[in-house]
Amino acid sequence: MHGASFQPMATFCIACNAWQPVSLKAPALTERGFASLAPAAHQKPQLLGTESAVLAGMLVALRKVRQRPLRMSLRNSQANIEAAIGLGAVLPKMALQVPAAVASATVVDCGSGSTRAISFQDDFTGLSWEKSVWRGEALAAAMQDELRLEALLCVLAEQIPVGPVLVGATAGVRQALDNGTITCSQLTTFRERLLSRLGSRATFAVLSAEQEARSEWEAAQHVLSKQSAKPCDGMLSGGGMSCQLVVKDADPSKVARTFSLCNGVLAPGGLVDYAGRQELHAKDLLQGLKDVEVQTVRQLQSMPKGLRGTFTLVEWVGFYVGGSTTERDMALGLGFYKCLTRAEVLQALNQRLVELKAVASAGEAVSRRETVTLVYGTVIREILLRAFSEEASFVCLQGVHWATGHYLLCRKKILEKA
Repeated sequence: MHGASFQPMATFCIACNAWQPVSLKAPALTERGFASLAPAAHQKPQLLGTESAVLAGMLVALRKVRQRPLRMSLRNSQANIEAAIGLGAVLPKMALQVPAAVASATVVDCGSGSTRAISFQDDFTGLSWEKSVWRGEALAAAMQDELRLEALLCVLAEQIPVGPVLVGATAGVRQALDNGTITCSQLTTFRERLLSRLGSRATFAVLSAEQEARSEWEAAQHVLSKQSAKPCDGMLSGGGMSCQLVVKDADPSKVARTFSLCNGVLAPGGLVDYAGRQELHAKDLLQGLKDVEVQTVRQLQSMPKGLRGTFTLVEWVGFYVGGSTTERDMALGLGFYKCLTRAEVLQALNQRLVELKAVASAGEAVSRRETVTLVYGTVIREILLRAFSEEASFVCLQGVHWATGHYLLCRKKILEKA
């Protein structure tokens, strides 16, 4: 801290009864010096001198900010710090200087079901993010029609905030490329049109299955580090078209292994697609679930078996197991940040599948909500049964998304351009 200069703040002049700007220099303030100025966490700063009070108050604010949850609102940073310092009761109002964000960027997730944006900011509080309230059409579907694609491009141009933009497509676009629904030429044209709207601040990429898995794993490890949780042995994730599995190597110097399988939950022409058009009936559903089971088992033959240890469940898989049922999606409600045995998850999962099959069989058309739950539940059940041992345990993480990991992996380049 020797020679460190503080930005101009303000001190209260009793003689003129007003706040006056002052530049504080602290060439002699070491960490011990800071500690002597800072009051205990339960105390408010005392008027030991206006400069000391300001410094002590700022330290209390930083202490309390570090104790805040990872997800916080940057819009209220000024008010949060003033409240944390507690100067309002002992000193007149002062203009605190909140450090500006070190870096900010937006990641656009061109997913299987929709297109959304997540805006990230790095500042003195750490990393925070905010999901967009808007949803655009899934890129793979929008590219089937010029008017729909133009509508999606307009949404991105109008809604994306200033700063770097990382546009990424995942399994939905990968699958569409594989089956010929869209072509590489179409993606090239989309990239050109996107850059013409957003300029050089934007990039576009179709993530490979491995890149998607590593981005999710990076995000999971980031959340675990903020929770001071014990490191996990791997991760199971899933979206609307694929599931990813990450397994740490016993040798910490080696890179974790990644695996991927197509779950086809939101695939065009699949069970969920038919249910969304109210064209799926119980007989077709039950046969279709058998097909889903067969296809999942076939893909699992090339994946690890008998995995032991504790694995994080993230993205849609994490919500399905740990989350609470909403108007849009059904979930098992086993809770987040709890250690769950494989037996516990399978018992709740099998019970839910039996209940929903009975409900579906009693009606005429099966709802989309029920179909999504049945298809995804069938996929997760087969993965748990065939890839993990009975001794495996699981922790559902909330708010983990590949976009977070993608930002973290690209952060160095973003900071270099900031």
